[in-house]
Amino acid sequence: MMTVKEMFAEAQEMLDLNQKEFGVYVGVSTQTMNSWMTEKRVCPDYVAEMALRLARVDAQALKNGEQATGMMRWAVIDEIQNRDEYLTVCGSKAIALREAEIQWSHLTDREKKNRARFEVALIHVCLTDRNYDGSRFAYFEREDGSIDGDVYEVAKDWLQSAADEQ
Repeated sequence: MMTVKEMFAEAQEMLDLNQKEFGVYVGVSTQTMNSWMTEKRVCPDYVAEMALRLARVDAQALKNGEQATGMMRWAVIDEIQNRDEYLTVCGSKAIALREAEIQWSHLTDREKKNRARFEVALIHVCLTDRNYDGSRFAYFEREDGSIDGDVYEVAKDWLQSAADEQ
C-alpha cells in the first residue's frame, strides 16, 4: 500500500507539475500541499488516492493528445482590449484574490485603462501541455468545440473599487 506522500509524488511526477501547480490541480493551496507532502499535516487517504487516479487518466489523455478532465478552479482573468486573455489559475478563492491584488498593483495607470476585463472568477479549466506562457491550465472545451467560459464574477466589483481607489 502506497503512502499519501508516495501517491502525491507519483501523481505530480506523472503530470510534470511543480508543487504550486499540483496544489491547484488537487484544489488546495500551495501551503496545504506542502504540509501534506512533508507530512506536517495528515491528508485523508481518499484525497491522495483520488488525485492519483485522476492524474493517471489525465496523463493518458495528454499523451494521446486529448483534453484532460475539467475542474472548477478560482482564477484571475486578465483580458487586454483587442488582444489576449490571460488566466492565472489558483488553488483557492483567497489566493486568487491576493494574486489579483498583486497583479493589479503592478500595472501602470495606462495598462489598467487598457483592460477589457480584470476579475477573479470561478471557471471551468483543464490541465494542458505547457502553454507559450508556461501555464498548465486553460479553459475547458465542450464536446461541440465551444469553450466553457462560464464565469462567476464574484470579485469584479471588489477589483473595480480597488482600481478606483488608486
